[in-house]
Amino acid sequence: NNMKTCLQVIDVNPKAGPFITCPANQTEASCQTQSTINSKFNTWKNSVTYTGGCNPMLVIGAGSAPPACGGATTVTFTVTSDCGSATCSSTFTVTNAPAVSITCPANQTEASCQTQSTIDSKFTTWKNSASFSGGCNGVLTNNGSSAPNHCGGTATVTFTVTSDCEAPKTCNATFTVTNAPAVVLTCPSNVTEAACQTQSAIDAKFATWKNTASFTGGCNGTLTNSGGTAPNACGGSTSVTFTVTSDCEAPKTCTATFAVTAAPALVV
Repeated sequence: NNMKTCLQVIDVNPKAGPFITCPANQTEASCQTQSTINSKFNTWKNSVTYTGGCNPMLVIGAGSAPPACGGATTVTFTVTSDCGSATCSSTFTVTNAPAVSITCPANQTEASCQTQSTIDSKFTTWKNSASFSGGCNGVLTNNGSSAPNHCGGTATVTFTVTSDCEAPKTCNATFTVTNAPAVVLTCPSNVTEAACQTQSAIDAKFATWKNTASFTGGCNGTLTNSGGTAPNACGGSTSVTFTVTSDCEAPKTCTATFAVTAAPALVV
């Protein structure tokens, strides 16, 4: 009697897995708003996927979005199931904000005796030559209100850059107008002429004498005199006051005398 034996194999094929696919590492530029970074971070976290396993459950590790000024957050993603678990990690990065670099205008010196409007215009142009780079949403300001006086003076201006990602940065620069040179008035020397010249000769000498007054310094100075007529050719004197008016100081004056000696008395 031949006996035959039959072996039956039953294959139990449990579900494979679970399998998890992390979000790809993601890098965002700095200088976006924090709310934008937060939104992108949440979208990135929720892009994780998984398959397989029995009754799988996804757990996303703790971690908040990095600062909008720069940083990184690594998140661990885990799938647990009745048949096993799977884990992966991925990183969300915000690049570091570029450092603020502020460039002040070079110190500037202007000559005096320009008009105030010219100095004001040059001062404004000078202030506007300040610049900066880097930072996030930076704003450049300065505390310079008015230019120095065109007769001489100095204005020191502080320039400030405020931005989102670092403390304000400052620098100082100076705009100078040189002091106007002081007025120096030179009066004619006192003069005495002999009598018995013609009146026209005395008049001519008097006019020439007045014109020998001079001055130096000042800004836009003007020399004037109190005038008057020449003394009588037969004898007398005239005192003349000379005045220099200028932009940058009070008028300066001096006085000089032109005389004609008295004619000798007639003796008959």
